[in-house]
Amino acid sequence: AVSGGVFLALFVLWVVEGTYRGPGQLWIAVSISVTGIAVLGGVLLLLNERRIHQTARVRLMERYLPMVEELVSSVRARQHEYSNRVMSVSAAVNTAATLEEAKAAVAKLTDSLTAGEPDRELLRCDSKLISGLIFGKSREAELRHVTVKAHIAAPFLRRSLTEGDLVDLTGILLDNAIEAAPAGSAVFISATPEEGALRLTVSNPAEPKSAVELTRMFRRGFTTKEGGGRGYGLYNLRRMTEKCSGRVIAKNETIGGVNHLTIGVIIP
Repeated sequence: AVSGGVFLALFVLWVVEGTYRGPGQLWIAVSISVTGIAVLGGVLLLLNERRIHQTARVRLMERYLPMVEELVSSVRARQHEYSNRVMSVSAAVNTAATLEEAKAAVAKLTDSLTAGEPDRELLRCDSKLISGLIFGKSREAELRHVTVKAHIAAPFLRRSLTEGDLVDLTGILLDNAIEAAPAGSAVFISATPEEGALRLTVSNPAEPKSAVELTRMFRRGFTTKEGGGRGYGLYNLRRMTEKCSGRVIAKNETIGGVNHLTIGVIIP
């Protein structure tokens, strides 16, 4: 910034000295100087903005890419477990004395074969940062005895928001849902296409809310939790969404016979 200011000052002096030949030509020097300052200032702002975005992305990668590595390791470990389980099923069928004995052995060995599907779902996400975020949040949810179930059927990248902003939005949605979900329940996160846009929603079990309550949730400072500094997550989510001409989603939804609060965004 300092070097840019010095350069601007020298540029102005150079233009004035080179073009000024009398009072009638002063406006020419001033016009050229102002134009040069405006152009150079714009270039400096763009470079600074790019540097800020690059720094932010590096920080996100440092935070979430290790979680992606853990996710991949988890899936590989389960695949090895599945291979061993398939061999055990084959052996059980071959050594069973009766059909009923074979059925019982197979049922016991295949009881948890679908346990790794949520992790494999995250590997379909085109943003490794968001994959790492969801995986990390799911591990945090386990400490609260809450399960996170993901369905990824639409790309996150190449949207009207940056990947960093999408990470922030996803984090806000998951944090709110996990904190509100009762122990023993599940939180559902879904990314699906909608007329070329990304429809991202997160649902958690909750009492039905009125239209007024659903609207109030996105106001600045609104919260039902104790402690200061709260009530800005959904407000910030709404601001980011409106900035990119998207829209927010807030509704009651029945899942498995239980009312859920579904909050989300549609990002073009």
